[in-house]
Amino acid sequence: MKLHAIRNRPTGVRILGILGIVGGCISIIFGIGMAVIGSIGSQFSETDIFDTSELDLPDGNSTDKETVYNKVKKIFGSLITFGIILIPYGIAVIIVNWFLLEGKGWAWIGAVIYTIVYIIITIFYIVLFYEFQMDASSIGGIIVSFGISGVILWYLYRPNVRLYFGR
Repeated sequence: MKLHAIRNRPTGVRILGILGIVGGCISIIFGIGMAVIGSIGSQFSETDIFDTSELDLPDGNSTDKETVYNKVKKIFGSLITFGIILIPYGIAVIIVNWFLLEGKGWAWIGAVIYTIVYIIITIFYIVLFYEFQMDASSIGGIIVSFGISGVILWYLYRPNVRLYFGR
């Protein structure tokens, strides 16, 4: 049965499985990096971040300095949170894609779920960009990610792919 399933594996499933495993590894690496950078950055005190002699604020207004400092701390906190979320997500993606290549029916459900989770993560990116007023040109990448996730969901629901997974 296993040999039969491998012969009939749709090419797109092979591509999704391999790219998914690579993407899961990248998610883990980024998650660790974000958590480390966020935890290092959040340990700085206000005096470590700001040298008031070089800070270009109108009249040295401490309220503006505190606002900037609080935004910086919030960004580092968001990095920690997002990094901690990415690590188990990456592990789950690797496991699901490994078994996606094996043709396991539950892996198809897992692929649908983690694709939907990825869509939610891209929404988080949009909120992050909006909240911290980051460069709007980065939105293009988010829109492309959104589109790719939609194509993946569409592909997973194709009749030949569902048949391969016994759905």
